[in-house]
Amino acid sequence: GKGGTVDIKGLGVNLIPLTGIERKDMGIPSGRGLKVARVLRKDTGLLPDDLLLAVSGRPVGSIAQVSEILKSKIGKDVFLTIIRKGKPMNVNMTVP
Repeated sequence: GKGGTVDIKGLGVNLIPLTGIERKDMGIPSGRGLKVARVLRKDTGLLPDDLLLAVSGRPVGSIAQVSEILKSKIGKDVFLTIIRKGKPMNVNMTVP
């Protein structure tokens, strides 16, 4: 339901889409960005509270978008564009 976290198959983290207020506060374009709520697998390179903005250069703002991209990347390397503690960075991972 609303505000629920979803474990995205293949990503190994629980993500929560950002609210409009959070986006405004952080200067993130509307419809973009998900917050990492929980990390279920150590090898993802993600940490709780990271903000996920794009997967392999494709902007994401919903669980569905992330799942869709990852489905086409099984067994491949992807790079995740994130903001960690206010700093933009890329994290590489292999989709299982």
